[in-house]
Amino acid sequence: MDINALTDINWVSTTQGDVSVREALIRAHEPDFMLDLQKPAYDVAATFRFLLSVVALVLRYEENSKWENAGDMAILSADGLSSFAIDRALGVLSSSANLFDSAHPFMQRPVLPLKSGKDTSRKIGPGDQEVKKLSPAMPSDRGEDYWDLIVSFPTKLSLSEAVMKLVTYHYYSMAGNNKYDGDKTRMGAPGIRFLGKGNAATEFIWKVDGESFLYSLLASLPKNWVDGQGLPAWADREMNASKLLNGLPHPLWMGTWSSNTAACYWEEENGQQLLTGVRVGGVPPQWLPIAYVGKDSEKALKEWWDIRNENDPMYLYMGDSKNGDGAKKAQRIDFGRDGIDLAIEWAAEDKLAALLNSGNANVLPSDAEDRTPIFFRHQIEGTASSPSVRASDVFYADPDVWGFGLRSRQQKVIKRKATLIRAIHRKVTGVFRRRNASDAKTEASGYPALVLDALENSRADASAEFWRQITPVYEAYMSELRAGSPIDEELSKGIYRAAMQTFDHVTEPFIGQYSQQIYAVRGSLSRIIQKIIREHHNVTEENNVTEEN
Repeated sequence: MDINALTDINWVSTTQGDVSVREALIRAHEPDFMLDLQKPAYDVAATFRFLLSVVALVLRYEENSKWENAGDMAILSADGLSSFAIDRALGVLSSSANLFDSAHPFMQRPVLPLKSGKDTSRKIGPGDQEVKKLSPAMPSDRGEDYWDLIVSFPTKLSLSEAVMKLVTYHYYSMAGNNKYDGDKTRMGAPGIRFLGKGNAATEFIWKVDGESFLYSLLASLPKNWVDGQGLPAWADREMNASKLLNGLPHPLWMGTWSSNTAACYWEEENGQQLLTGVRVGGVPPQWLPIAYVGKDSEKALKEWWDIRNENDPMYLYMGDSKNGDGAKKAQRIDFGRDGIDLAIEWAAEDKLAALLNSGNANVLPSDAEDRTPIFFRHQIEGTASSPSVRASDVFYADPDVWGFGLRSRQQKVIKRKATLIRAIHRKVTGVFRRRNASDAKTEASGYPALVLDALENSRADASAEFWRQITPVYEAYMSELRAGSPIDEELSKGIYRAAMQTFDHVTEPFIGQYSQQIYAVRGSLSRIIQKIIREHHNVTEENNVTEEN
């Protein structure tokens, strides 16, 4: 049976309904055409990544546009991809697009014959392993039982549902104890990262008002994915057509390679093919990017995909300023943090500028005046050896507080103001803690220590209240900055007011018990905050004079 996953199955969920890959490419330039962002973020991002890998091939066959020319690509994003180029690219991929091919089934590994009647390593049948194993949100069997997390998931999948889950598994599967024919899952899928328990692996794509979905694809597509003849790894499992002259894999192959895959059991029911069982596991040795010579190769494999991950077009990696060892870290937008807190962190730590500059090597390079990101974030729980996605959503950067669309000088201003606000936040929240030896020395010298030991549990409340208080202040300043008339004095007054109102709001219920300590700390805190703001203004004025000269 021949069923082409690129042309025959409507599995791409869009604002215009479910369509095939071919139709999605044909319509990608239409004004109202976009992926359905109401789906789980890992499904949306997996679809985007898949289409990105196909568009890389399509651009090679565009006869009237040069992918090296940003002007041509901007025009193409409005006019649309040609059906000629789309069909040429899909033709190249067709040998790996058949869902039921015996040698190269789409997004699967071939089912292997049993070695004997007792062989369990290759055993597969309906329900042997439920199809929910394809979900990144699926905890381990033991984890599901231990945490009482019975994941709701159908026992059978239609063709369109199955293809969507297979694509998502390719891009977002994680390490665990699952194996097929002895090949165990690893942490080398291209779309997901384990960044510590409870942290959010965070991806992004670009959106520009008035521009098409195709524009977003071209803005995220690295030029080196298009250059040359390499194929996506799912279409060239053993790198037969995707090896460069120096022996290294083509960037497109490298960026789409996954450490995990699935063997599938299909059944026919009322004339329809259904996926009723899977065995998930690692890829066979011949699909690995480097020769596997035993356990010593595991470290080399991890180093390989760590390098690959740093060049991923949908993640932002930056040097770790704390360690100073040159190592890069994936930047995050974690769940449970206030939106203004995140916006100020990204401004203060130059993440905004880095994000905007990250697309300079793409087919449509960055334009800081127009672009805003759409983030996909995936909260990871469990352990590094057996993680799972506990939450996955689409996060929109609030244009009122994020510094996108600003000129370079305005971005520098926002960085300085954001740094000041974070310093004040640390001072206000820092008083709600346990007393230490340094506090005793301060008090011994005749000064009150800046600590409210009895209110240490109020620190989280103070943080939340500060961000609530500072939000209208920061929004007003951003609005003035965009209009070209920011008033620094008003911002300073607003920051001071937000800090002291935060302190008063949190301590008010405890005045009757700890009035002396609260008033003493309040007086010291007020003076320190005013000093920090005053010193900030002195440095700012010096910087302005230097820049003008």
